[in-house]
Amino acid sequence: MKKTLILFLMVIYFAGQLSALELTNEEKNWLKEHPIIRIAPDPEFPPIEWFDENDEYVGIAADFMKQIESALGIEFEVVKCRNWDEVLQKARDKEVDLLPAAAQTPQRAEYMLSSEPHLVFPGVIITTNNNHNLINTKALYNKNVGIVSGYVWYEFISRDHSQINIVDVANITDGLRKVATNEIDAFIATLPIALYYIEQEGISNLIIAGEIDYETKLSIQTRKDWPLLNSIMIKSLKAISPEKKQEILKKWIFLKPMSIFSSRTFWIIAISMLAAGLLIVIMAGFWNTSLKKQVRIKTRELEEDIEKRKKLETELIASEEKYKLLVENQVDMLVKVDMEGRFLFVNPSYCKMFGKTEKELLGKKFMPLVHEEDQKTTEEEMKKLFEEPHCCYFEQRTKTKNGWRWLAWQDKAILNDQGKVFEIIGVGRDITQQKQAELEISKIAQEWQSTFDATNDVIWTLNKEHDILRCNETTTKMFNTTYNNLIGKKCWEVIYGTSEPIEACPSVRAQKTLKRETMELLSGDSWLLITVDPIINEKGEFEGAVHIIKDITHRKKIEKELEEYREHLEEMVKKRTVELEEKNARLEEYNKLFIGREFRIKELKEKVKKLEAKLRIE
Repeated sequence: MKKTLILFLMVIYFAGQLSALELTNEEKNWLKEHPIIRIAPDPEFPPIEWFDENDEYVGIAADFMKQIESALGIEFEVVKCRNWDEVLQKARDKEVDLLPAAAQTPQRAEYMLSSEPHLVFPGVIITTNNNHNLINTKALYNKNVGIVSGYVWYEFISRDHSQINIVDVANITDGLRKVATNEIDAFIATLPIALYYIEQEGISNLIIAGEIDYETKLSIQTRKDWPLLNSIMIKSLKAISPEKKQEILKKWIFLKPMSIFSSRTFWIIAISMLAAGLLIVIMAGFWNTSLKKQVRIKTRELEEDIEKRKKLETELIASEEKYKLLVENQVDMLVKVDMEGRFLFVNPSYCKMFGKTEKELLGKKFMPLVHEEDQKTTEEEMKKLFEEPHCCYFEQRTKTKNGWRWLAWQDKAILNDQGKVFEIIGVGRDITQQKQAELEISKIAQEWQSTFDATNDVIWTLNKEHDILRCNETTTKMFNTTYNNLIGKKCWEVIYGTSEPIEACPSVRAQKTLKRETMELLSGDSWLLITVDPIINEKGEFEGAVHIIKDITHRKKIEKELEEYREHLEEMVKKRTVELEEKNARLEEYNKLFIGREFRIKELKEKVKKLEAKLRIE
């Protein structure tokens, strides 16, 4: 322990050099305009800062704040919070103005400005003797490791070492107790804070096995929208002399040598051991046989337990290898993100899609990669993760190495022991080709619908029960109704206004004959031609029909006019025939008279010839 404390003292350093506290007029005026500056310490962070039994703000950071108060001639308003999470939330909400000792992280940089670090402490791994081999960060892989929620270690480990199973603990005391009782394998904390609590709690079975890859660099952090307060704090820190800083340090962190013989615990243990030894000597004869038997039984049980553990470890390694093989060769993209949307894990398929390495992606937020038009939809859908059944589905355009691509995501929330969401697992797939196909189908469908609606004929599609499944726009005009009023009705309800089909219904006939059936129908003043073509499935069965109604009123009118004109012509032909027959009869009479006269003329001519011949003879 002594070596650890010496190491702790060696790694602590204070930033800044001695300089006089000289403020600009602008900074002085700013202090006058802001007489109240609210500070929020970590309520459970000794010896750095905490609230003692009298509810007083004390610790290293508290003494730094007193030095700055004295130098500036101001008094800070201390705001007490329940825990560190509440401190950070109030800082985000601008309900406090300054954090006396906070680590710098990318997340906090979004809403706070930082001074140079004035305290630097290593992060250490606290565990039991049974886990003394957990000497560095990689040794914690696949182990259950406790970290106080909101502490800087949580962000570092979740970002860079997703192989570590992080267990949220309420505070440092909770973490130390859980590792001491083997509820978790190890606990990560800041060195001086861990030592303080171990001594306070009197936990004797814990050791500091090693250090992690990170340090906590504590600085004074101020509201981002108050840059002048930040510059004032930077100058104030520099104005504190190195001697004063060492004085503050020694006040709260010191080595206290103690003789083992002055320890109450030593004498309790020694007396207990002496009594136990005497008792063992007295009872040795009686216990010897029984103990040997119990040792053999326990040894056998232990050997069996070791054998089972080895078998389980072998199975676990094989299972992990299968899982690793499955994840690394998964065609779909697989990711895990925290509550801020930062990547905790990405599989090779995701890295390939975006042309980046796992290291380049971990710790980065996924939302900047999403098309701005799809970000709101994504956020709305992901709200479903906080309700049963804690899953959601959404599609989004994402900027990949090959440009904008459509990705479909199925997300599932991971809940902690308190039933709260703390991580999200997502499985994604590139659906760009599917989207393009859907767009093409939609375009074709739109063109088909335009053509469908543009025709002057009424067109329906019917199912095998003769219900109208679809109709075109001409239908609504012809029957003076809406699309929704037509869908689902029987065809004869719309055409004939009957609850049953009429006897000559072409739709019913087409179902029986499986051939085109037609019918002409007079509806009011309009003539309709109904044509029904059956739809036949691969089994040769009636599946439905295409039902077409054509208004043939104009054609029927022309046909009627042609019929009337034909009848008129026939009447005129009959009348003309009669007239011709009468005239023909007269002509025949005239012809008879003409022929008789010709016969008499011929006779006269013959008589004349005879007379002429007689005269010539005489």
